[in-house]
Amino acid sequence: MDAKQIQKNYPSIDPAYQISLATQENDIKGRDAMESKIQGILTFGMTATLALPAFATARGIVLNSNWFYCAIACFLIAGALGVYARLEGVIMLLDPQKLHADGWLRKTEAQFKADIIYSIGEFHEENRKSLLRKSRLLTASTIFFLLEAGFLAAWMVKAAGKAAAP
Repeated sequence: MDAKQIQKNYPSIDPAYQISLATQENDIKGRDAMESKIQGILTFGMTATLALPAFATARGIVLNSNWFYCAIACFLIAGALGVYARLEGVIMLLDPQKLHADGWLRKTEAQFKADIIYSIGEFHEENRKSLLRKSRLLTASTIFFLLEAGFLAAWMVKAAGKAAAP
């Protein structure tokens, strides 16, 4: 198709091109936001996990408890899921060097824009799937951190009950 035919068949190619570029920027921002959430939950979970046992042992509470062991198991699973979520997937972006090497620069402006729109659309779908996987891993990690908190609370309550018993 020549430039005039593309412009005739796709009269809204210019706004669609701008929307495609904005979509790629939004993909980057969405991934950055998800990375930040994952890092936040990992930092909070690890801080709480390390602080509470230190606090408890300073108060004479023993670590030898099934509640404590379950909490540590949940902590390890949550941490592993969080780290995997951080490492999982890569963001798909247009590579300017590839545009040059693959002859995109010889295309008419209209054909170039049409192909960019198509490519960004394909990348956006992959980026959306990757973000969804990260989100699911973050949710699973958060659930295990919450389970850990419950086990730690049960451990502290049981230990406090033993300390209060005559």
